[in-house]
Amino acid sequence: MKLMRSAISLFSYLLKFIVKRDEYSQFVLAEYISSRIYPKLKFSEFGRRWLEDSSFFEYYESVMDKENWHSADRKFNLRNLMNLIKKDNEANLIEFGAYKGASALLMCEWANERNGSVYLLDSFKGLSEPGPKDGNYWQKSDLRATVEDVQKTLTHYSNFEIFPGYIPDSLKAIPEKVFDFAHFDLDLFQPTLDSLNYIYPRMSKGGVLVFDDYGFLSCPGVTSAVDQFFVDKQENVVEISSGQAFVVIL
Repeated sequence: MKLMRSAISLFSYLLKFIVKRDEYSQFVLAEYISSRIYPKLKFSEFGRRWLEDSSFFEYYESVMDKENWHSADRKFNLRNLMNLIKKDNEANLIEFGAYKGASALLMCEWANERNGSVYLLDSFKGLSEPGPKDGNYWQKSDLRATVEDVQKTLTHYSNFEIFPGYIPDSLKAIPEKVFDFAHFDLDLFQPTLDSLNYIYPRMSKGGVLVFDDYGFLSCPGVTSAVDQFFVDKQENVVEISSGQAFVVIL
């Protein structure tokens, strides 16, 4: 009887919002249901502007698998974090872990408007062998993509260069440059640390490093690599709620 009363109470509560068709009522209903099914998921305030950005979601739906919204907030943040770059012309951007080019598309778009260049690295054989600091979520060869995948995504741009191969070997092919922005999406400890060792002395003052997977339990190696690298540096690692982190070079 107690269970029935609880069910009736829940149904009555939900019914108040089901009969309403306005967006705020739908939001309240979604928050209520979510809090009962997965309490760890915390809704933010209703009416955030980024969810109304039609140009961003047009981009996102064009490059991501259908119904995959897992990285929408991170892609939106990436697009905006590039605005921290102080250099207005001929900036050099680099990405470690291009996969199929979804993030690279944002980088090429930003650079194209400023006569900049984008350098993209990926093994195109999937992840390297995870090490002891990487946990057991990832396996070797996960996240495999092809050069053609990236080229297809970036078909409207020519301001990029691709460097295939596993890090650190692929780092040897990159032309000697001063870089203004670096995006890391490597999932594992060793390639993240190797990439940091390479790029840090080549970053401009005020340059920006963004780590896509710093705050995810599935990527403990990335957290460990970034924290280890910056423990004796003057810069601070800033973690944000999307799971990303960023650093501004001083």
